[in-house]
Amino acid sequence: MDLRYVFISLCTFCLLVLSCGDPDDDMTVGTETASPEAVRNILQMSCSFSSCHGMGRGAGGLSLLPDPITRIVGVNATGRPEKILVVPGSVADSYLMEKLTLEMPEVGDRMPPSVALETERLDVLRRWIEAGAPSQ
Repeated sequence: MDLRYVFISLCTFCLLVLSCGDPDDDMTVGTETASPEAVRNILQMSCSFSSCHGMGRGAGGLSLLPDPITRIVGVNATGRPEKILVVPGSVADSYLMEKLTLEMPEVGDRMPPSVALETERLDVLRRWIEAGAPSQ
């Protein structure tokens, strides 16, 4: 096994554990928060650690490491360069939501490819985008 992969995975895990913030700072709606930490956790567990968008270049040319938020907010989509992955404040204009919610997006497959994200996690991502997609 490549030691770099083990090292980066371990560092990412440690960052997840250490990034638990004050619950009073979270944008709580429903049962889950829409904090940047919650968003990072969703993206890392569903996208980065699944090996699709983790090490190296990542599927479709998108790697979400080391910080998924900085890799998607205001960034052009690799498969559709005229689209922005996350447009702060606009769920409708955020290509990420198309990839996560449509059965057949304009380009490529729905993400994640095997099983759709749970409604609660999609709601967290929606609320985070609506709140301006903050990184902290």
